[in-house]
Amino acid sequence: RRSSFNNASCRPLIYLDGIPMERGVIDRLVHPSLVEAVEAYSGISQLPAQYSGAESGCGVVLIWTRR
Repeated sequence: RRSSFNNASCRPLIYLDGIPMERGVIDRLVHPSLVEAVEAYSGISQLPAQYSGAESGCGVVLIWTRR
């Protein structure tokens, strides 16, 4: 299965500090000034093993906040 961030029907999963988030919730949970790093993976072959799964075929975005 081909994945692409540009495909509207194929949307990446979003994790905040390793916890899966519902789409749209992240804006209410984290102020941009608290974001330390963002990792974007466009497909399963690039993902760290702990984030790969059936729903990660469209990619994964990992957001890490300052502690």
